[in-house]
Amino acid sequence: MRVNLPSKRYFELGLIAGMLLVAAFSRLYRLDELPAGLAPDIAFNGLDAHDVLTGHLPVFFPRNYGREALFVYFQTLILAGGGFTRFSFSYAGIALDMLAVATTYRLWRELFSFRVGVLAALFLGVFMWDVNMSRLGFRVSSLLPLLNATVYLLWRLVHIGERKYALLGGLTVGLSLYTYTSARLVPVLLAACLVCSWRLARKRLPLLGLAALTAAVVALPEGIYFLRHPAEFTMRTADVSLFEARPRGGESVGTAVLRSMGMFFVRGDINPTYNLIGRPVFERWEGVLFGLGLGFALAWMWRSAAARWSLSWLGGDARSCSAFHRQPQQHAGVGCSPRRTRLAGSGRGGRREGFAAGAACLRGAGLANRGCGGGA
Repeated sequence: MRVNLPSKRYFELGLIAGMLLVAAFSRLYRLDELPAGLAPDIAFNGLDAHDVLTGHLPVFFPRNYGREALFVYFQTLILAGGGFTRFSFSYAGIALDMLAVATTYRLWRELFSFRVGVLAALFLGVFMWDVNMSRLGFRVSSLLPLLNATVYLLWRLVHIGERKYALLGGLTVGLSLYTYTSARLVPVLLAACLVCSWRLARKRLPLLGLAALTAAVVALPEGIYFLRHPAEFTMRTADVSLFEARPRGGESVGTAVLRSMGMFFVRGDINPTYNLIGRPVFERWEGVLFGLGLGFALAWMWRSAAARWSLSWLGGDARSCSAFHRQPQQHAGVGCSPRRTRLAGSGRGGRREGFAAGAACLRGAGLANRGCGGGA
């Protein structure tokens, strides 16, 4: 008897839905019990949410070394509907992290292929590092979906050249500056990506100018706030930076870089809030896929703009992550997530995706990497 197979589109939609369901299950399973209790940083979020509900609506929250506003407002909406419970605090981070999984798929499908997009998003959806960070309910979860969307829109702007991508891209860049301290490096990441496609980028200068103007308008309220309160602009970075005059960790730059890179393969964070004590980011098989993807990206970077964009993103994340004192700090590398999963996805994508597509983007996760600002 002949079996009628579903169309390719329905098959792809089924894979995407399955991937998202797996990611949701890994984040929601026993959420009312694990993690046990709330991290101290989340308690400060609760105080800020209470202020918002009583009518105080700032663009920046100075408590706890200062925190950007976007996640606080989103979490306040969840708390207003679900109450000030452990589940509600964590669910805010999970909801945004699910958007990160979805946008990871869309970005890497655009840059490479359907298969690589699904694999990258699936890895992001189930890897312990990302699942744990999303369940904690930290504001860092708000950065990754906007960062993915920004790179996707910039790619479309450069390669297609439509005004809507300039406006939407500028919007996401501006909003990303309200998410997390390390998002201040997003413009540097975008500039590096444009250099990787400079021939096309110079043809889009008017649209790139429109995107920059849109981003500036969106970020203007926060910019005005920092002009009036300059100490709060550097409060968080001064607390965690390796390059301060007397860093609390007391380690050299070289040692910090080695420990930061070693957390992926050798010894991870010993802080039980973020990690199983000492567990490296990658299992051995994950590290093999990561290495294969990185090798493919390096081999094809001269002929693949997508590979160059991926490597530029990864390099920016690695540098900013290493600037954190007291390494390894596993939450300081979460911004590398899409690149790490992407390279792992490349290693599994087969010859067509792995070699011809450039197989780039390690999932090691802005640039704005999730933790270079430190804490929640």
